[in-house]
Amino acid sequence: IASHRSASASHPAATMAAPEARPLAVPDALDEHTQDNDAESWIRLKLGLVPRTSLGWFRAGVGFYNKKQFAFAIQCFERAVKIDPHNYNAFQILARACIAVNRRDDAVAALKESVKLNNPSDWQLLVELTGKSDPAKAVPEKG
Repeated sequence: IASHRSASASHPAATMAAPEARPLAVPDALDEHTQDNDAESWIRLKLGLVPRTSLGWFRAGVGFYNKKQFAFAIQCFERAVKIDPHNYNAFQILARACIAVNRRDDAVAALKESVKLNNPSDWQLLVELTGKSDPAKAVPEKG
Protein backbone atom coordinates (compact mmCIF):
# COMPACT_ATOMS: atom_id res chain seq x y z
CA ILE A 1 0.00 0.00 0.00
CA ALA A 2 2.89 2.37 0.76
CA SER A 3 4.27 1.95 -2.78
CA HIS A 4 0.78 2.65 -4.15
CA ARG A 5 0.65 5.94 -2.24
CA SER A 6 4.06 7.11 -3.44
CA ALA A 7 3.22 6.20 -7.02
CA SER A 8 -0.07 8.09 -6.91
CA ALA A 9 1.57 11.07 -5.23
CA SER A 10 3.90 11.48 -8.20
CA HIS A 11 0.96 11.53 -10.62
CA PRO A 12 0.19 15.15 -11.67
CA ALA A 13 -3.51 14.81 -10.83
CA ALA A 14 -2.64 13.66 -7.30
CA THR A 15 -1.02 17.01 -6.49
CA MET A 16 -3.89 19.13 -7.77
CA ALA A 17 -6.20 20.40 -5.07
CA ALA A 18 -9.82 19.41 -5.34
CA PRO A 19 -12.08 22.31 -6.27
CA GLU A 20 -13.59 23.95 -3.23
CA ALA A 21 -17.26 23.16 -2.83
CA ARG A 22 -19.54 26.18 -2.75
CA PRO A 23 -22.51 26.14 -0.40
CA LEU A 24 -25.90 26.13 -2.08
CA ALA A 25 -27.57 27.98 0.77
CA VAL A 26 -26.76 31.51 -0.42
CA PRO A 27 -25.80 33.23 -3.68
CA ASP A 28 -22.27 34.51 -4.24
CA ALA A 29 -23.67 37.27 -6.41
CA LEU A 30 -27.05 38.19 -7.78
CA ASP A 31 -27.83 35.93 -10.72
CA GLU A 32 -30.76 35.48 -13.08
CA HIS A 33 -32.75 33.82 -10.29
CA THR A 34 -32.40 36.74 -7.90
CA GLN A 35 -33.29 39.67 -10.12
CA ASP A 36 -36.60 40.04 -8.30
CA ASN A 37 -34.67 40.47 -5.02
CA ASP A 38 -36.87 38.00 -3.20
CA ALA A 39 -35.12 35.77 -0.67
CA GLU A 40 -38.04 33.37 -0.39
CA SER A 41 -38.16 32.81 -4.17
CA TRP A 42 -34.41 32.22 -4.26
CA ILE A 43 -34.54 29.73 -1.38
CA ARG A 44 -37.52 27.91 -2.91
CA LEU A 45 -35.84 27.76 -6.34
CA LYS A 46 -32.47 26.55 -5.02
CA LEU A 47 -33.63 24.26 -2.22
CA GLY A 48 -37.18 23.33 -3.10
CA LEU A 49 -38.58 24.41 0.27
CA VAL A 50 -38.58 27.38 2.62
CA PRO A 51 -38.21 27.77 6.38
CA ARG A 52 -41.39 27.45 8.43
CA THR A 53 -40.09 28.63 11.79
CA SER A 54 -38.57 31.78 13.18
CA LEU A 55 -35.33 29.91 13.79
CA GLY A 56 -35.28 28.65 10.20
CA TRP A 57 -35.71 32.16 8.79
CA PHE A 58 -33.12 33.47 11.25
CA ARG A 59 -30.54 30.86 10.17
CA ALA A 60 -31.25 31.55 6.47
CA GLY A 61 -30.74 35.25 7.22
CA VAL A 62 -27.41 34.52 8.89
CA GLY A 63 -26.35 32.59 5.80
CA PHE A 64 -27.18 35.53 3.53
CA TYR A 65 -25.60 37.99 5.99
CA ASN A 66 -22.36 36.02 6.06
CA LYS A 67 -22.25 36.15 2.25
CA LYS A 68 -22.93 39.91 2.36
CA GLN A 69 -26.31 39.49 0.66
CA PHE A 70 -27.83 42.04 3.03
CA ALA A 71 -31.14 42.63 1.21
CA PHE A 72 -31.93 38.90 1.37
CA ALA A 73 -30.72 38.75 4.98
CA ILE A 74 -33.04 41.60 5.95
CA GLN A 75 -36.01 39.84 4.36
CA CYS A 76 -35.24 36.64 6.29
CA PHE A 77 -34.79 38.41 9.62
CA GLU A 78 -38.05 40.31 9.07
CA ARG A 79 -39.82 36.98 8.50
CA ALA A 80 -38.20 35.56 11.64
CA VAL A 81 -39.46 38.38 13.87
CA LYS A 82 -42.89 38.31 12.24
CA ILE A 83 -43.21 34.66 13.29
CA ASP A 84 -41.62 35.20 16.70
CA PRO A 85 -41.60 38.83 17.88
CA HIS A 86 -39.45 37.76 20.86
CA ASN A 87 -36.52 36.61 18.70
CA TYR A 88 -34.06 39.27 19.83
CA ASN A 89 -31.22 37.57 17.95
CA ALA A 90 -33.07 38.25 14.68
CA PHE A 91 -33.60 41.90 15.66
CA GLN A 92 -29.92 42.15 16.56
CA ILE A 93 -28.56 40.90 13.23
CA LEU A 94 -31.37 42.65 11.32
CA ALA A 95 -30.01 45.92 12.71
CA ARG A 96 -26.50 45.12 11.52
CA ALA A 97 -27.75 44.18 8.05
CA CYS A 98 -29.67 47.47 7.90
CA ILE A 99 -26.52 49.37 8.86
CA ALA A 100 -24.65 47.61 6.04
CA VAL A 101 -27.12 49.01 3.48
CA ASN A 102 -27.40 52.47 5.09
CA ARG A 103 -30.87 51.96 6.55
CA ARG A 104 -30.03 53.69 9.83
CA ASP A 105 -33.61 54.34 10.97
CA ASP A 106 -34.54 50.68 10.43
CA ALA A 107 -31.40 49.64 12.31
CA VAL A 108 -32.33 51.86 15.27
CA ALA A 109 -35.88 50.45 15.29
CA ALA A 110 -34.55 46.87 15.30
CA LEU A 111 -32.08 47.65 18.08
CA LYS A 112 -34.84 49.21 20.17
CA GLU A 113 -36.87 46.01 19.81
CA SER A 114 -33.83 43.96 20.79
CA VAL A 115 -33.17 45.92 23.98
CA LYS A 116 -36.89 45.89 24.86
CA LEU A 117 -36.52 42.11 24.86
CA ASN A 118 -33.80 42.46 27.50
CA ASN A 119 -30.81 42.00 25.20
CA PRO A 120 -28.23 44.23 26.89
CA SER A 121 -25.54 43.76 24.24
CA ASP A 122 -27.32 46.11 21.82
CA TRP A 123 -27.39 49.13 24.11
CA GLN A 124 -23.93 50.25 23.01
CA LEU A 125 -24.71 50.23 19.29
CA LEU A 126 -28.10 51.83 19.92
CA VAL A 127 -26.47 54.69 21.83
CA GLU A 128 -23.80 55.07 19.15
CA LEU A 129 -26.39 55.28 16.36
CA THR A 130 -28.64 57.72 18.19
CA GLY A 131 -25.98 59.87 19.86
CA LYS A 132 -24.53 63.05 18.45
CA SER A 133 -22.20 62.24 15.60
CA ASP A 134 -20.14 65.44 15.80
CA PRO A 135 -18.64 66.04 19.28
CA ALA A 136 -18.24 69.76 18.54
CA LYS A 137 -22.00 70.06 18.08
CA ALA A 138 -22.64 68.33 21.40
CA VAL A 139 -21.29 71.31 23.33
CA PRO A 140 -23.65 74.28 23.25
CA GLU A 141 -22.14 77.56 22.07
CA LYS A 142 -21.59 80.26 24.65
CA GLY A 143 -23.50 83.35 23.81
